[in-house]
Amino acid sequence: MLNQSNAKAIELAHQKGMAVIVRGGLGTGLLTPKVAPFLNDPDLPYRNQIKALLNLTHGSYQQLMALELAFLYSNPNISSVIIGAANPTELEEDVQLLNTFNNPELVQQAATLMQKYPSGPFTDSVDAYFAKKLNNQQSVAQN
Repeated sequence: MLNQSNAKAIELAHQKGMAVIVRGGLGTGLLTPKVAPFLNDPDLPYRNQIKALLNLTHGSYQQLMALELAFLYSNPNISSVIIGAANPTELEEDVQLLNTFNNPELVQQAATLMQKYPSGPFTDSVDAYFAKKLNNQQSVAQN
């Protein structure tokens, strides 16, 4: 939802009979509680979008995660989503979120809201941001 720059390619692949698997379905962690400590950092990629989505879900990360999964699975061009669960319990929790979410109006609101924001190189910007944070933490730990 944060970055839909590949939407046309996903649609075309589906039209050609290819299965489309989305990697990083929860925004590579940006749409999970793991991002909370970084939300006030102006360098956080997609910070404004994350805050806008959290506003829609009244600050609930569980609702945010369910919203993102529902958004992805509502797209008939997407065959499957890799969510990066760290263990079977996290996977079960994510599946439960998706199975219990029933708010197509909120999905549409979020999709409309995200159209107001530009899409750009997603994975590179997120990876670079967290690599920088990790390097800074290691430097502090060494001193």
